[in-house]
Amino acid sequence: MEVTGKKFSTMKKIFTLLVCFLLMINIEAGRAQNGKPLALPSQQPVLIDDTHPESQRLAKENRDRQYASVLSVLSNLSEKQKKSIIRIEAKRDKKLKQTDELIALKMERLTALNASDLKDVKLMDITTNEISKLAIEKQKTEASAMKKIRSLLTKKQRIIFDNIK
Repeated sequence: MEVTGKKFSTMKKIFTLLVCFLLMINIEAGRAQNGKPLALPSQQPVLIDDTHPESQRLAKENRDRQYASVLSVLSNLSEKQKKSIIRIEAKRDKKLKQTDELIALKMERLTALNASDLKDVKLMDITTNEISKLAIEKQKTEASAMKKIRSLLTKKQRIIFDNIK
Protein backbone atom coordinates (compact mmCIF):
# COMPACT_ATOMS: atom_id res chain seq x y z
CA MET A 1 0.00 0.00 0.00
CA GLU A 2 1.43 3.26 -1.10
CA VAL A 3 0.61 6.59 0.52
CA THR A 4 0.13 9.26 -2.05
CA GLY A 5 1.24 12.84 -1.51
CA LYS A 6 -2.30 14.10 -0.97
CA LYS A 7 -3.15 11.46 1.64
CA PHE A 8 0.16 12.04 3.42
CA SER A 9 -0.44 15.78 3.51
CA THR A 10 -3.97 15.28 4.91
CA MET A 11 -2.69 12.83 7.52
CA LYS A 12 0.05 15.29 8.47
CA LYS A 13 -2.54 18.06 8.98
CA ILE A 14 -4.80 15.80 11.06
CA PHE A 15 -1.86 14.70 13.22
CA THR A 16 -0.75 18.31 13.74
CA LEU A 17 -4.29 19.36 14.73
CA LEU A 18 -4.56 16.42 17.10
CA VAL A 19 -1.27 17.31 18.81
CA CYS A 20 -2.33 20.97 19.13
CA PHE A 21 -5.69 19.92 20.57
CA LEU A 22 -4.02 17.67 23.16
CA LEU A 23 -1.60 20.45 24.14
CA MET A 24 -4.48 22.87 24.57
CA ILE A 25 -6.33 20.41 26.81
CA ASN A 26 -3.18 19.87 28.88
CA ILE A 27 -2.62 23.62 29.30
CA GLU A 28 -6.23 24.24 30.33
CA ALA A 29 -6.13 21.36 32.82
CA GLY A 30 -2.95 22.82 34.32
CA ARG A 31 -4.56 26.24 34.65
CA ALA A 32 -7.60 24.75 36.31
CA GLN A 33 -5.48 22.89 38.84
CA ASN A 34 -3.09 25.77 39.56
CA GLY A 35 -5.46 28.73 39.58
CA LYS A 36 -4.60 31.92 41.39
CA PRO A 37 -5.41 31.86 45.10
CA LEU A 38 -8.21 34.22 46.04
CA ALA A 39 -7.62 37.09 48.42
CA LEU A 40 -10.56 36.60 50.74
CA PRO A 41 -11.85 33.32 52.10
CA SER A 42 -15.39 34.40 51.30
CA GLN A 43 -14.53 34.32 47.61
CA GLN A 44 -13.23 30.76 47.67
CA PRO A 45 -15.74 28.11 46.63
CA VAL A 46 -16.29 25.35 49.15
CA LEU A 47 -17.54 21.99 48.01
CA ILE A 48 -19.73 20.45 50.65
CA ASP A 49 -19.85 16.68 50.69
CA ASP A 50 -22.15 15.82 53.56
CA THR A 51 -20.97 12.22 53.71
CA HIS A 52 -17.51 13.08 55.03
CA PRO A 53 -17.02 14.70 58.46
CA GLU A 54 -13.86 16.44 57.24
CA SER A 55 -15.81 18.18 54.45
CA GLN A 56 -18.43 19.32 56.94
CA ARG A 57 -15.74 20.68 59.27
CA LEU A 58 -13.99 22.57 56.45
CA ALA A 59 -17.28 24.05 55.22
CA LYS A 60 -18.14 25.20 58.75
CA GLU A 61 -14.68 26.77 59.19
CA ASN A 62 -15.06 28.60 55.88
CA ARG A 63 -18.46 29.96 56.89
CA ASP A 64 -17.05 31.08 60.23
CA ARG A 65 -14.19 33.04 58.67
CA GLN A 66 -16.23 34.52 55.89
CA TYR A 67 -15.15 38.10 56.58
CA ALA A 68 -11.56 39.26 56.21
CA SER A 69 -9.62 40.29 59.29
CA VAL A 70 -7.35 43.30 59.54
CA LEU A 71 -5.08 41.38 61.92
CA SER A 72 -3.76 39.26 59.06
CA VAL A 73 -2.50 42.35 57.22
CA LEU A 74 -1.30 44.69 59.93
CA SER A 75 1.80 43.88 61.91
CA ASN A 76 3.34 45.46 65.00
CA LEU A 77 0.02 45.80 66.79
CA SER A 78 0.03 46.12 70.55
CA GLU A 79 -1.95 43.65 72.64
CA LYS A 80 -4.50 46.36 73.45
CA GLN A 81 -4.97 47.12 69.74
CA LYS A 82 -5.33 43.41 68.91
CA LYS A 83 -7.98 42.87 71.59
CA SER A 84 -9.92 45.96 70.49
CA ILE A 85 -9.76 44.96 66.83
CA ILE A 86 -10.90 41.42 67.64
CA ARG A 87 -13.85 42.82 69.60
CA ILE A 88 -14.80 45.25 66.81
CA GLU A 89 -14.50 42.55 64.13
CA ALA A 90 -16.55 40.08 66.18
CA LYS A 91 -19.39 42.62 66.45
CA ARG A 92 -19.08 43.42 62.74
CA ASP A 93 -19.06 39.74 61.74
CA LYS A 94 -22.14 39.00 63.84
CA LYS A 95 -24.05 41.91 62.29
CA LEU A 96 -22.87 41.04 58.75
CA LYS A 97 -23.85 37.40 59.19
CA GLN A 98 -27.35 38.41 60.30
CA THR A 99 -27.67 40.81 57.37
CA ASP A 100 -26.41 38.16 54.91
CA GLU A 101 -28.98 35.69 56.22
CA LEU A 102 -31.76 38.27 55.79
CA ILE A 103 -30.59 39.05 52.27
CA ALA A 104 -30.56 35.32 51.44
CA LEU A 105 -34.13 34.96 52.74
CA LYS A 106 -35.31 37.97 50.73
CA MET A 107 -33.57 36.63 47.62
CA GLU A 108 -35.32 33.26 48.05
CA ARG A 109 -38.62 35.08 48.43
CA LEU A 110 -37.93 37.14 45.31
CA THR A 111 -37.01 34.01 43.36
CA ALA A 112 -40.21 32.31 44.50
CA LEU A 113 -42.27 35.37 43.53
CA ASN A 114 -40.60 35.49 40.14
CA ALA A 115 -41.22 31.79 39.54
CA SER A 116 -44.89 31.86 40.47
CA ASP A 117 -47.58 31.98 37.81
CA LEU A 118 -49.25 35.04 39.31
CA LYS A 119 -46.45 37.57 39.35
CA ASP A 120 -47.11 40.27 41.90
CA VAL A 121 -44.95 43.09 40.56
CA LYS A 122 -45.67 45.35 43.52
CA LEU A 123 -44.56 42.71 46.03
CA MET A 124 -41.48 42.00 43.91
CA ASP A 125 -40.58 45.70 43.95
CA ILE A 126 -41.01 45.86 47.73
CA THR A 127 -38.77 42.81 48.19
CA THR A 128 -36.15 44.28 45.85
CA ASN A 129 -36.16 47.53 47.83
CA GLU A 130 -35.76 45.58 51.09
CA ILE A 131 -32.75 43.75 49.62
CA SER A 132 -31.22 47.08 48.55
CA LYS A 133 -31.71 48.54 52.03
CA LEU A 134 -30.08 45.48 53.60
CA ALA A 135 -27.12 45.77 51.21
CA ILE A 136 -26.70 49.43 52.17
CA GLU A 137 -26.93 48.50 55.85
CA LYS A 138 -24.21 45.90 55.29
CA GLN A 139 -21.94 48.50 53.69
CA LYS A 140 -22.56 50.92 56.56
CA THR A 141 -21.67 48.21 59.09
CA GLU A 142 -18.41 47.48 57.28
CA ALA A 143 -17.54 51.17 56.98
CA SER A 144 -18.31 51.81 60.65
CA ALA A 145 -16.09 48.93 61.75
CA MET A 146 -13.26 50.12 59.50
CA LYS A 147 -13.57 53.64 60.92
CA LYS A 148 -13.40 52.32 64.50
CA ILE A 149 -10.38 50.15 63.69
CA ARG A 150 -8.64 53.02 61.91
CA SER A 151 -9.06 55.24 64.97
CA LEU A 152 -7.08 52.71 67.05
CA LEU A 153 -4.05 52.71 64.75
CA THR A 154 -0.86 54.76 64.77
CA LYS A 155 0.03 56.98 61.83
CA LYS A 156 2.27 54.35 60.19
CA GLN A 157 -0.32 51.64 60.69
CA ARG A 158 -3.01 53.89 59.17
CA ILE A 159 -0.97 54.27 55.99
CA ILE A 160 -0.79 50.48 55.61
CA PHE A 161 -4.45 50.13 56.59
CA ASP A 162 -5.57 52.68 53.99
CA ASN A 163 -3.76 50.77 51.24
CA ILE A 164 -5.41 47.43 52.09
CA LYS A 165 -8.50 47.89 49.93
